[in-house]
Amino acid sequence: MLPTNDCVVRVGEGRGFLIRYSQDFLVVTAAHCLPKFPPAHSASYLEERTYENLLGSLNEDPRVWAECFFADPVSDIAVLGCPDNQALGEQADYFGAFVNRRTALRIASPQCETDGYVLSLAGRWMKTRVARMGFINYSLQIDTPYPGMSGSPILNDRSFAIGVAVVGFEVGGKNEERSCGQPILVDALPGRFLKPSHLFKSKSHE
Repeated sequence: MLPTNDCVVRVGEGRGFLIRYSQDFLVVTAAHCLPKFPPAHSASYLEERTYENLLGSLNEDPRVWAECFFADPVSDIAVLGCPDNQALGEQADYFGAFVNRRTALRIASPQCETDGYVLSLAGRWMKTRVARMGFINYSLQIDTPYPGMSGSPILNDRSFAIGVAVVGFEVGGKNEERSCGQPILVDALPGRFLKPSHLFKSKSHE
């Protein structure tokens, strides 16, 4: 069964989707949806990695703050979470109220090729063919990489999240070829975000 659309949220001018980490909700998105990249420094200041009014429901102005926990400009993937609840208590409460009423997706490894789904610009899950491509830097290839879908989850045929839509193009009103370069979650995310209890494991997905 396909998930409800509330698992997908607005991130700036793009999108993101919810996953669980321990008891917390995180938002996975395309890194280029961030207003700016946080400093490449493990001791960056809180204000340098916290974004005002970044998250919101689809088709609504974003009003929820978020902190960047991870960003990779090469794979084009980022992970956002709750702002610091000591320094930004009110914003942390808003984040919690925003995500706690939503559905989180579980993550799985992709097959070499499978049917899958992406969320259209109109908010409908549409079928796409998904293939794992590459040799060293693996990525996903999909049939429907339309502009404006950046940050949307790529689901497999069992509705588990396997990747992020980050590359889209449209020529003459139609996308003329399949697009690769969509990062694979189990390859692009740090291991700390892939806790066993939140990762769907199956021999058919290895």
